[in-house]
Amino acid sequence: MLWSRPSLWRFVQRQAMAMDFSWQVAAKSYRELYYRLK
Repeated sequence: MLWSRPSLWRFVQRQAMAMDFSWQVAAKSYRELYYRLK
């Protein structure tokens, strides 16, 4: 698994921490979906 490969595990952690999980991002996605389905 990842835990047995510390450098890969650190890379995965950093990638995840760099992502934006805010409601602004989610709301934008929902808004775009809404307008496509309209």
